[in-house]
Amino acid sequence: MSESVTSIKKTALHQWHVDQGARMIEFAGFDMPVWYKSINDEHRMVRTSAGLFDLSHMGELFFRGPDALDRIQWLTTNNAAKLEPGQAQYTLVTNEKGGIRDDVIVYRTSQDEYMVVVNASNVEKIIGHISGQFSPDVFEDRSDEITLIALQGPEASAILGKIISDNLSGYKPFSVFTTKMGEINVTIARTGYTGEDGFEIFCDNPSALEIWSKIMEAGGEKVEPIGLGARDTLRLEVCYSLYGNEIGEESDPFAARLGWVIKLKKGDFLGRDAIVRMKEEGSQVKLVGFEADSGPIPRHGLKIFNNGEEVGELTSGCLSPMSGRRIGLGYVPNEISETGTVLQIEQRGRMSDATIVELPFYSRP
Repeated sequence: MSESVTSIKKTALHQWHVDQGARMIEFAGFDMPVWYKSINDEHRMVRTSAGLFDLSHMGELFFRGPDALDRIQWLTTNNAAKLEPGQAQYTLVTNEKGGIRDDVIVYRTSQDEYMVVVNASNVEKIIGHISGQFSPDVFEDRSDEITLIALQGPEASAILGKIISDNLSGYKPFSVFTTKMGEINVTIARTGYTGEDGFEIFCDNPSALEIWSKIMEAGGEKVEPIGLGARDTLRLEVCYSLYGNEIGEESDPFAARLGWVIKLKKGDFLGRDAIVRMKEEGSQVKLVGFEADSGPIPRHGLKIFNNGEEVGELTSGCLSPMSGRRIGLGYVPNEISETGTVLQIEQRGRMSDATIVELPFYSRP
């Protein structure tokens, strides 16, 4: 057996996925379920009822003590000083050139503790970036110890309400709190990556299967396990960026429509000087959304043309499970980025029209 195969990690719920017949793939160094029944069926289940995701490949980094806020402020672009205990915010980690090293969520879990959840593919990169600068009494990586389970969909609150005593109506989106499921301590955040209401549940690995089973039992026919395939199509319909597709180390945050999480007035942070220059000079391109009724299903990497001239490429695309339309995201020059502009997508030498549309592609009723 090759080293690359033997080194693949498994989550605490791995055997459950295998026993359920999930189609497993390697993703970010983990053996993960991509689908159980079908991507489209799982996608629609989340939109209409509820779905349960194993996201334990994500990284959980903790910053503690009186210096924790200063460290978070230096590391991220948003203003974490505005967070009260029990609140969370979406933000970026930028590099010295102003490019996006990762997009993360910062959770203020107590007065002097912050949890930062980073993308699976960037865990080692972010840890390497900060571990040499922050002492062990400030920073701790608990990524391999924590299971992250996401319950998403319009029925999520009703299902979770059956197994915890907390009144969930008191927790707004981007809130975080600690509670118990039976005798198990958990941290729960009202966050997610689907565009639906939902919760992300953090627990220690030994408790993962019990919590997963409790949720599945409480949900009954109203909840199903969901793989990474539907997670991708769900986030695309609501235009959430995927690291490695819409954003990366060379990305301009303003072109990526993420300028709203950059708070220049808060003070210094990594990459601030470069970002100031980016803002002053202005972006030459813009991330836009395309829709088409016919032609190829948009996919990452397909070229975008305007009057025979290549002007960009798609960063993501799929056949929307909700609308049935071909949808995609991509960067194009500012001068042709207006809604209603018709451009062409090239696949295997054939051109098909696609129209720039208002985003997002899907909004919750």
